[in-house]
Amino acid sequence: MRRDLDVTAPDLTSGFGPDERLYFLHIHKTAGSTLARILESHFGQGQICPPQVWQQFLALPHAELAQYRLFRGHLLAFSQWLPARPWIVTFLRDPVERTLSTYDYIRRNDRHRLHRAATTMDLETFLHDPETAGTVRDLQTRWILANAFPCDSLKDMERQLEELGLDPLETARHQLDSYAFVGLVERFETSVQRLMDTLGWPLFDWMTEHAGDRVNVSEGRVRRDELSPGVLDRVLELTVLDRALHEGALDRFDAATPTASLVNRSPFSAEPAESVDLDFSGPVPGFGWQMPETHPITGAGFRWIGPLPEASLFLPLRRDRDLDLRLTIQKAITPEVLAGLRLRVDGHDVDLRAEGTGDDEPPLTLVGRLPTSTEATAGRFRLSVESTTSPAALGRAPDRRQLGVAFSRLELRPAP
Repeated sequence: MRRDLDVTAPDLTSGFGPDERLYFLHIHKTAGSTLARILESHFGQGQICPPQVWQQFLALPHAELAQYRLFRGHLLAFSQWLPARPWIVTFLRDPVERTLSTYDYIRRNDRHRLHRAATTMDLETFLHDPETAGTVRDLQTRWILANAFPCDSLKDMERQLEELGLDPLETARHQLDSYAFVGLVERFETSVQRLMDTLGWPLFDWMTEHAGDRVNVSEGRVRRDELSPGVLDRVLELTVLDRALHEGALDRFDAATPTASLVNRSPFSAEPAESVDLDFSGPVPGFGWQMPETHPITGAGFRWIGPLPEASLFLPLRRDRDLDLRLTIQKAITPEVLAGLRLRVDGHDVDLRAEGTGDDEPPLTLVGRLPTSTEATAGRFRLSVESTTSPAALGRAPDRRQLGVAFSRLELRPAP
């Protein structure tokens, strides 16, 4: 197996070009689910590599990988299968906070392979058990290293690293230096701003206004100041490399002078328009959407609301006259969820009715009207349902994604 240490940094001066590929290395419990949603919004159908875990990724034919422009998830090194090394982006987190979040997450998530064991453990036991402690032990450093050269697993990476005689911390630092961007959970909003600047994508406030509602955030977990001295010492013992890596990244982040790409590469416009034709199979300027899919019967591309029961769109509009709205729905997880669909634009409810026959079964088109407005925030759309649920919970399929209503098109035209 080839064991090249690729430390080639990308040229960031022209932003993320149309021939570039982006890889978001999502290290567990580092706000990755939220950032993945922001990145996914910039790519259309067929551009996002579906698998986000290594075992599923390996099942893809290598020849198919070159068609994708966005890779994200818990993946090992794979750039040897691409025409060129992708732009790599990752986020780091204070190791103590990441440890507490990991413990809480595994205990809450009944799909995690260690869930059953973790529910019987207090934190101290969790940190001393060889298997569960492996979810903590310098995990951020190990994932960075596992993307340094081809390997089959974290254990295989450690074996190869020892054979090569490389220092783990220095090797990880060199890898981070070659990444397009390294963000920090503790500086999340600033990190998103700088990442958008690096990519050549303007920052819209919808990208950070949901920071307080981040996906998979642990609530009510134990806090650092509640740890006993013995437990805190054990966390520090398990995260020696991670703490050094994080502290160095934090120092560099705070000392850095932010720079922006000289080229605007964003698929979104900030200029107010008098009409809109938004195809949900392409980039979608908003938050709270699943990645695009294709309807097996109609062939239309669509996106679900989910996992949260609310999704946003930012569509700068000229509101100096009434606008007619058409909203095409391809699917709903249940009729009850569809019945609770609500649209608010710039803080005001919009009445929707079924077009034509009044059939309320998807696919269907809802129509409404936006009255003239002089509000400075014109163009903020909120689509919400009372709740989301998964096909697995309904006994329909193994799919555990939390879904609401799926949309394929939104059209706005000046009213006659």
